[in-house]
Amino acid sequence: MLWTGSEIHKTLKGYEILESLQPRLAEHDIELDLQLVNSRNPPKTHREMAAWYNTGSVYVVASKTEGTPNPGLESSACGCAVVSTRVGNMPELISSGWNGVLVDERTPDALFAGILEAMEQRERFAENMRHAIVHWSWADRALRYFELFEQVINGTLPPREWNQEFDVEAIRRELSESPEASVPS
Repeated sequence: MLWTGSEIHKTLKGYEILESLQPRLAEHDIELDLQLVNSRNPPKTHREMAAWYNTGSVYVVASKTEGTPNPGLESSACGCAVVSTRVGNMPELISSGWNGVLVDERTPDALFAGILEAMEQRERFAENMRHAIVHWSWADRALRYFELFEQVINGTLPPREWNQEFDVEAIRRELSESPEASVPS
């Protein structure tokens, strides 16, 4: 099981939570590899990170707050199943039980249960995630933002109420009708 984060942000990224799981994981023969990045342990190259991701079966995003947790995407591309808290865009990427595990609580018990589930379903989750992220690239994201900003500038973006809740199922239906998108139901 893998995790990486900076020394400065280790509390926000869940280092202590995962470290506390070491004995429970060991009881299930799950090896924990926590990689802290700091001035004494500088970041690895892309090639080194890919090699490291390929040593694991499951990657955990245990963060309290995130935007796009790149290690979640990178580890997925290397065949790891992902367990994540509901942070950043992880709920957009992970359909819990289909291509990974989203935990509702940022607690050792919730993450431990998610890790066990991901270990049991690793191959299926990893394969399904690879299909889900095939269109997830920075070039694709930039193009989508460009199109969004173009709609805003041209006044063609449909208005939203400020307090309008997002209907995730409606968004999934809308995306699934798009020929270039592939979103699990």
